[in-house]
Amino acid sequence: AAFRAKDVLGSRVLVQNAGVGTVEDIVFSGGGDVEYLIVAAADGKLTTVPWSAATYNPTERVAVVDIAPDRYRAIPTYTVQT
Repeated sequence: AAFRAKDVLGSRVLVQNAGVGTVEDIVFSGGGDVEYLIVAAADGKLTTVPWSAATYNPTERVAVVDIAPDRYRAIPTYTVQT
């Protein structure tokens, strides 16, 4: 299925039905395919999630990440200095 970037941006991100943040940005490959979602947590920390690990529901504007919560918490986070 095809989705518009503006519809994915700002969508809620869930890991096993628990909200972990919203889609802050999308990273594309050189060929134009979606590679990663950048997820922003409430504390401002960003997490890079492979698009292949997510299932996007455009009706509910939710991306569900198929990963155990402890594995998600183990993904390195970062912040952006402005």
